[in-house]
Amino acid sequence: MISDKLHDLVTNVDILPSIKSDNSAVFLELEEIKENSRGPGYWKSVNTTLLANEEYKKMINDKLPIWLEEAKDLKDRR
Repeated sequence: MISDKLHDLVTNVDILPSIKSDNSAVFLELEEIKENSRGPGYWKSVNTTLLANEEYKKMINDKLPIWLEEAKDLKDRR
């Protein structure tokens, strides 16, 4: 989902597998944007309620070094 203003600027899009995530990575390539105008759009941000969950934060802090080690030889870091 992208804004209507960007839709016509898309030159390439692909859905790529992503490790250690239940979401896929999205590759989106756009033409050069010539003007700096702003308009209505849609942005979905991170679920910040997770950041208040101590168990979740501990799990991320414990597992992140493991995930980084597992991914150290990957060419595509997504």
